Amino acid sequence: MKHGRKLTSILLTLALLLTLAPALGGNARAAAEWSIDQTIDADTEISSGVIVRNNVTLTIASGAKLTVTGGIETLDHTLIVEGEGTLIVTGGNGANGDTGGDGGAGGAGVSGSLVVAGGTVEVTGGNGGVGGNGFAVPPGHADGGPGGTGGAGGAGVSGSLKVTGGTVTVKGGAGGKGGAGGSGSLEVSGDTVTVTVTGGAGGNGGDGDSPGAGGDGGAGVNGSVALGCGTAFVDGAALAGGITVTGGSGNGDGAAYGGSVTVADGCLYKAEGTDLYPAGAISDASALGGKTLIPVLKIVGPSTTKFTLPHGYTTGPTLVVGLQGRSSFSASRQWCSNTTDTILTATSIDGATADNYAVPSGLAAGDHYFFFEAEDSVYGGATAYLCAAKVTVEAEPTPVTYSVALIGGRNATASGGAVKQTVDKGSAMTAVTYTAERGYHFEENNFDLAGVTVKWKNKTTVVVSGTPESDVNIPVPDAVKDASGDGGHTRPERPDRDDTPTTPAAPTTNVSGGDNTLTISVTVDGGKVTVSPLTNNQIKDVAASDQPVVIDLSSLGKDVTSVSIPADTFVKLAEALAQRPAGADRTVTIETAVGGVTFDAGALAAIAAGAKNGVFTMDFALTGYEQLSPTQQAAFEGQQVMGSFALSMLVNGAAVSSLDGGHLVVSMPFTPAPGTDGRFYKVWFVADNGAKERMPSAFADDTLSVELPHCSDYVLVYEDQIPVPKQVVLSPQKITVNGVEASVEAYNIDGTNYFKLRDLAALLKGTPAQCSVDYDASRNAVLMTRGAAYDGATAAQFTDKSATTVPSPQTVELDGKDVSFTAYNIGGNNFFGLRELSAFLGYSVDYDEAANTAIIESK
Repeated sequence: MKHGRKLTSILLTLALLLTLAPALGGNARAAAEWSIDQTIDADTEISSGVIVRNNVTLTIASGAKLTVTGGIETLDHTLIVEGEGTLIVTGGNGANGDTGGDGGAGGAGVSGSLVVAGGTVEVTGGNGGVGGNGFAVPPGHADGGPGGTGGAGGAGVSGSLKVTGGTVTVKGGAGGKGGAGGSGSLEVSGDTVTVTVTGGAGGNGGDGDSPGAGGDGGAGVNGSVALGCGTAFVDGAALAGGITVTGGSGNGDGAAYGGSVTVADGCLYKAEGTDLYPAGAISDASALGGKTLIPVLKIVGPSTTKFTLPHGYTTGPTLVVGLQGRSSFSASRQWCSNTTDTILTATSIDGATADNYAVPSGLAAGDHYFFFEAEDSVYGGATAYLCAAKVTVEAEPTPVTYSVALIGGRNATASGGAVKQTVDKGSAMTAVTYTAERGYHFEENNFDLAGVTVKWKNKTTVVVSGTPESDVNIPVPDAVKDASGDGGHTRPERPDRDDTPTTPAAPTTNVSGGDNTLTISVTVDGGKVTVSPLTNNQIKDVAASDQPVVIDLSSLGKDVTSVSIPADTFVKLAEALAQRPAGADRTVTIETAVGGVTFDAGALAAIAAGAKNGVFTMDFALTGYEQLSPTQQAAFEGQQVMGSFALSMLVNGAAVSSLDGGHLVVSMPFTPAPGTDGRFYKVWFVADNGAKERMPSAFADDTLSVELPHCSDYVLVYEDQIPVPKQVVLSPQKITVNGVEASVEAYNIDGTNYFKLRDLAALLKGTPAQCSVDYDASRNAVLMTRGAAYDGATAAQFTDKSATTVPSPQTVELDGKDVSFTAYNIGGNNFFGLRELSAFLGYSVDYDEAANTAIIESK
């Protein structure tokens, strides 16, 4: 966010940066510091140089001018200049040499990365100091002593320079050896721009017995030059914009281009004279020295450049390009195609000579690249080309099949189809007929489950048939013993009842605990499922092992999003699991077709505390981003939102607002969008007022899992890069752990406290949230194990290293599973978010505003 304030009204922190004096040039002195965006709306001068401590945007209003003497040092950051005003930067001059001594080097105008998006920018490197004259004539010598060598001129811009707008002039400083104009890479693009880069001139050495050597001229640009294509075109003899690079003069003249020069796809450049340069590398860049390059033709590509088409598609996209050039512009058009991303082996498409092309149907599965060529007919017939689109045709999908398993049917013989079948989606299973053994019969019971019907035909026959809609286990009724003992086949049979209406029995589901599994009935009403009560003996059976208890509703269809369980059943499950020995699993998982929710012991206890009677209800639904309020949506402006989901829980109709330190794990079958990596999908909690917090999540085995401390709205965001921090300071807050104040190195990064992982592990040692921390150098991975004690200690002393903060790509394994944290490397150590770690480790975080204290509790 830009801060619309005058530079003169901003309080700039001043510090003596003696170690930076060589970069800024001249004598060491207090430099201004920028760590936030700057706005200049009046003429302003800074005579001591500038240190940029963050990525900063400098906006200079029309008519305003900012003059900086002593250079700008951007460290590892980037300075972006925009607006319509003027920026003039001069590097510090090198000191003159003493008698017989060498002159000092001039400082760079801008040391580091510079992006110019508008306005007028002039950057000049500082001049090198003059070499000192020779010593006075000593006895026996006819001439003076040797003269000193002149100092090197400073570079105009020592790092990368990117220009997307405005007028830019860069000059290297003069000196014993001329400085480069732009020492790093140069990238030019955008609308009409004018860029002039000149290497500094070489100077003379001091006079004396042997005069100091004169220096060579500096290069125009030492690094690579990338020419993008704007809208600056030749019209007659007039030039609009252009790029001119000249080497400096001296004892030996400097080269204009010290590195490669390339023209972007879709562009055609013209140099002074008749030379034309289409896309690609310019083989003889030395011939361009001092000439002005201007773009004469630009191909504007389609708004969408990547398309994915399903197998068997009938209509392909239409690719539309545009050509920009002079008022007298004239060019031929031709479309080409290839199965690899190269124009060299592409094939021209017959008849495709317009500004649009409809991708035909029937392309084979795989990648197809479509190129557009434009041949200029005014300047010698040179060709520009652009890869306009990549079209990927999906392979024929693997047929979807469902597994059908028939369970039960004891005291009967199955015939017809197999009791375990694999059925193609949309196809009927092979019917299976169960015939009761002599002395047994079937009680009348008909029901449907996932498209499969269990139908009672008569006392001795049950038929299972239908078209399955998902993987399903079908509980076939057992045949029961006849009361008279004379056998089911000796009884008079009722007529076939195919046409007799029946009331379907309630579907069933499985509840399992380790090897113990029981079948209970459920009722289904649209997307709502109600689970029948479990008896005390049933609860004892499933709780008898050390394995998790799972209520499996996944076979009831993807419409199921609401689950109700008698509160008494939920309470007794929690009580039974609490009696399991230490180390045994004490969780309950509710599985549905759209995802599972696992309750740890703390969450079970919190819910059971208020659920003695009535009903416990859980609602879990994948929702659209549009379901969120405008305030919630605004909180994610600028982020790549991929979806959202909502989780709520009610006990007797009242919302469960707190889990008292317990946690839920939501696991969802998940397929990342094409071109994305599942590890970078992150889950954020968003409150009604727009406040948000990232939840710990992990992606593995086509499943996205997220650990939640409460029920609410959650948003799925794709984050393949950790954001560069805007503000980093040593945390001003005191920190207590279980009431004891701790002294550790902590930093506040954009409003959030970050800790060194090993320090936090040391503070939590001996608490329920303790964890061990190790490092595997072979994999560059941090290994965390929950419940294990860490044997290290916190550092006794530390210094402020906030200026070294950079995003950290550190790999972390938690209990053997890859997880992704927002982490920063500060002074060579990785720091992690306090609240984000809390959801993994189980401690609570609170804040006492009056005492300015972060409170960690784990008891």
